[in-house]
Amino acid sequence: MDLRRLLGAVGLTAGVTCGATVAQPAAEPLEVTGAEIALELNRHLLEDLGLELVVRAPVGEAGGFVRAVFPVRPPVTMRIRAPGGSFEGLEGGALRPQGGFELIWREGRQSMHDFELAPAAAPASGSTLFELRAADGAVPFFLDSPHPQYLAELGQFVFLNMDLRLTESFARRLGVPQLAGAALGSADVRSGLAAPPGPAPGGVACVPDFEGDVDVELTGITGLTPVYHDDDRVAMAPAVDLHNIGPADVEWYRPIEPDGLGGPGIVGPHPFLVTSLFRLADGVMQQIGRADVKHAFFAANSGCECMGAQILFAGCSDLYGANTNYNRMNLAPRDEVTASTGTWLSNGSHFDGHPVDDFRHHQGEGSSHPDPFEHRLTAAADDLLTAGARYFIEAWYVTPGDIDIFNSMGRREVVPQFTSAWAFPVNDLGVTQGATLDAWIDPVAPPPGSSATVLDTGEGHLELAARSAALPSGAYRYDFGLMNFDFDRRIRSFAVPYPAGVELASVGFHDGDADPANDWQASITATEIVWATPGGDPALGALDWGTLYSFRFDANAAPAAADPTATLGVLEAGSPSQLTAFSKGPGGSLISVHRLDVTPAGSGLGAVTSTPAGIGCAPDCDELYAPGTPVQLSAVADPGSALIRWTEGGATVGTAGTQDTLLDMDRNLVPVFELCERQLPAQTVSDAETFEACDVLTAGAGFEVGGTGDATLRAGTRVALTNGFSVALDGELAVEIDPSLLP
Repeated sequence: MDLRRLLGAVGLTAGVTCGATVAQPAAEPLEVTGAEIALELNRHLLEDLGLELVVRAPVGEAGGFVRAVFPVRPPVTMRIRAPGGSFEGLEGGALRPQGGFELIWREGRQSMHDFELAPAAAPASGSTLFELRAADGAVPFFLDSPHPQYLAELGQFVFLNMDLRLTESFARRLGVPQLAGAALGSADVRSGLAAPPGPAPGGVACVPDFEGDVDVELTGITGLTPVYHDDDRVAMAPAVDLHNIGPADVEWYRPIEPDGLGGPGIVGPHPFLVTSLFRLADGVMQQIGRADVKHAFFAANSGCECMGAQILFAGCSDLYGANTNYNRMNLAPRDEVTASTGTWLSNGSHFDGHPVDDFRHHQGEGSSHPDPFEHRLTAAADDLLTAGARYFIEAWYVTPGDIDIFNSMGRREVVPQFTSAWAFPVNDLGVTQGATLDAWIDPVAPPPGSSATVLDTGEGHLELAARSAALPSGAYRYDFGLMNFDFDRRIRSFAVPYPAGVELASVGFHDGDADPANDWQASITATEIVWATPGGDPALGALDWGTLYSFRFDANAAPAAADPTATLGVLEAGSPSQLTAFSKGPGGSLISVHRLDVTPAGSGLGAVTSTPAGIGCAPDCDELYAPGTPVQLSAVADPGSALIRWTEGGATVGTAGTQDTLLDMDRNLVPVFELCERQLPAQTVSDAETFEACDVLTAGAGFEVGGTGDATLRAGTRVALTNGFSVALDGELAVEIDPSLLP
């Protein structure tokens, strides 16, 4: 990139620092002569709240967002304080648009006809700019997180990408106080000025100086807004603030032309916002949602004398509302970004598409993205309602050249709630800088029985945290969290050693997605347990940057006196091919235990739990218990299935929903779940086999009992033999009706 040519195109000069130029005369506020207000509302959230939207203005809709544009009626009395184009505040009256809209719900309605957009009287947050006032005096919405920009060539001042948020009073009126501050959409204001086009008077001329270290810190996560949900998943986005504390100004250019984001801008390097959701439950931290990267495109430069543009100047702050962080105009796959350097190529990228010509084809919402969850921060609904769990929203700015990635990331605790709509109220403690994994195990001062090792490989950073906890049986549970922050060569395996004689149970893995095909598989030897990417493709499910994987097992050994060395296998070529880290693990005295294995069988499905706790099958289908422990297993069949019997060693030992067993030796209990209505597939029975259904069993075309076969068909009410069923000469068939199979 020819930086001097690009800077010259917008009237800037490289090498001059902000504040080093000659002071300009004091400037009078800019007089607004006309304006246009654009509101964009999330129809999905309106429907969740039972709100019907009636708009009196030109309306467009894409991706579930309704957009209406309102021209402002004269006279306009508002003025803008912006010396040199740097926004400082508003003066005077309000903007009164032509037209309006109305919100109707079962208990009432709120007319916004003849509404006005006025400077916020009592700001709801530090970045609140406007409030929407109804003619009756109600204030249903406020606007914050603005991107203010003086467009010299047009003689305009614009406030773009503002969050349109619910006020506390209107949220209470709607019966959803927990949604106060939630972003129901976005707003833009474009104002014409009395002054002719040209440089804004007054202020200072801020021009970039890229000498010195880049150091951007995360300073705020001001809310988490639901965007869309169905019965299974929830998409959401936070609002995020940051500050440039380093001596170097930071490039904040737009990703690709045409940017479609409301004004001229330079294309080039820029930061990337990465957001994730974590759950701390049962003593374990897990990543339950992660978004693709959001490409930054504009620096507001608040809190300093520099105008908003394509550079974040030293000492200036920036902010992005929820609406910019969930808009697919700005979101693209993580794997296009080299996290350790913050580099990305626009040519041939997700935004480029076809033909590959380094020109934006991707427009974000609408038909190009029919899946409302695509690219957004999404979590499973079931994962958000775990009793007793704590939840953390994490945001991280991946910035080219940043000297400290850990002050560029931070977390804030949220409390997921669901009534007719999802809500994510944040705690009052603000943002905590650093990795969310540190809220589980502090690497500076790990609690007893825990460890945390941060690896700076020179190519990126990882952290391995571990926790041990004594179980009632006397055995120990070991939990591990392996976080890849920005190591681009990825991790393909994780191994924990232990001494000979150690027995393992309850081996588990969690990668934060719903695809079992990429789950790492565990292999156990006499001296170590190794989790690795599934066979066939070593890259399938490899631990990529910005991702936490969780591992666990139970062992009949106390933690080692000295933390053993865990091994991380690196996927991509380079040196080293493996990394090591000290981690809490078994190695102390052995504890006498017996193993209980639960092995579900049959055509149906169900879950099994235990008292004392330990079995949660699936996936936790084995456990270690002290010798002589009485254990009660409880089985619950899925809808359409029924528990038929319990077996051990091939013999039936019970038919009830609960089964008692004494751990006087290693035991293996088999709960047999059968479908209540079962259609047997085409097959040839050549041995002795029994087929069961709790209600109706059907065998038809293609089902054959061969000459050496001995088939028993057993059902609770009916066995149906339909066209195409056959029994060969010398084949044997028995049909049984057993009402005891009925659930």
